[in-house]
Amino acid sequence: MKTIKLPQKNKWLITIALSAIVIAGAIGWGVNSYAKEKEEQQQITKQEKQIADVAKKVDALYLDDTKEFLAKDISKDKIEEADKASQALKDEKILTKEIAQKVKDLASDWGHADVMYNYQLEVEKLLDPNKVLREDSNIQQVEEQRKDLVENTKKENFAKSFDPILKEAIAQREQITEATKQVDSLYTSNEHKEVKDGITWDNYNKAKASVDKVKQEKANKDLTTGLKKANDALKAQDAKKEAQAKAEQASQEVASNSNDTSANSSSNDNATSKSSGKSSGSTSSGNSNNSTSGNSGNSRSSSTDGNPKSSSGSSSKSTGGSSSSNKSSSNSGSSSKSTGGSTSKNAETGSTHIEEPNSDGGTNIYDGW
Repeated sequence: MKTIKLPQKNKWLITIALSAIVIAGAIGWGVNSYAKEKEEQQQITKQEKQIADVAKKVDALYLDDTKEFLAKDISKDKIEEADKASQALKDEKILTKEIAQKVKDLASDWGHADVMYNYQLEVEKLLDPNKVLREDSNIQQVEEQRKDLVENTKKENFAKSFDPILKEAIAQREQITEATKQVDSLYTSNEHKEVKDGITWDNYNKAKASVDKVKQEKANKDLTTGLKKANDALKAQDAKKEAQAKAEQASQEVASNSNDTSANSSSNDNATSKSSGKSSGSTSSGNSNNSTSGNSGNSRSSSTDGNPKSSSGSSSKSTGGSSSSNKSSSNSGSSSKSTGGSTSKNAETGSTHIEEPNSDGGTNIYDGW
């Protein structure tokens, strides 16, 4: 093979040309690299500015830099606005590790604020403005949210700040449960169709006191309605007892009156028997005295025809003790007087018994009607 030898001058030209090409390439690469680096720096600056804007929006969701509590003026709109800004930042190509960490931290802060805000809303929905448990409240769901909040965000102080509301809701729910249990105990079943036998006013009053503590209007109304049938049954039971007591009292009064009547009748019979015995004894004594003193023992009578007469229908007057008078028209129309005598009358037979001393020391006895 034949070798061609170039002149020395041509070698230098080729070397210069190659060097120029290398230099031009190096210059082109350097210029391009500088432009690219400058562009990246500009992009970094832009992202850092975006991060600052997002951080400002996220920080505004919290009360202070500790991020333990939410801002007083937090709202759903502010939560969503911060979320959009954060999402826009995450959609871009992250150029540095530092920026990537900042974006991650902002996303975490926003996420915590969102969880905290949702928990706050759910807790506040448990009670109405009057601090009364709402009918549609879901205490179990709120309790689960609280558990997740503490475990995932470590915001325990924030969770504790809402515990008074949660505890009040739980207490009112338990009161409704207890009152329902007390009302159900008055019936044979939870349907309240039949009142249980043997319930007392103590049972009823205990249930009613429990119902009165229920603050929720609907629950209180439903439970009060449940008490009505038991109340009516107890009133009917009392009315029945009262009627029975009155009947027993009336029966006792009838029996007592019957005993009193029998006692009075027996007393009257005894009085009649004693009166009859006394009358018989007095008559016998009078007859004996009359027999001893003769006709002169009889009361003396004066008459227009001069004939002395004595009769049971004569009028007598007593001046020394109890007195009685009995006037009647005798055959001769005579009148008689006596002193120191006594008179008795039998209420049942209507007979009159008169005893009076005579002038001979004896006793004159008169029995008549």
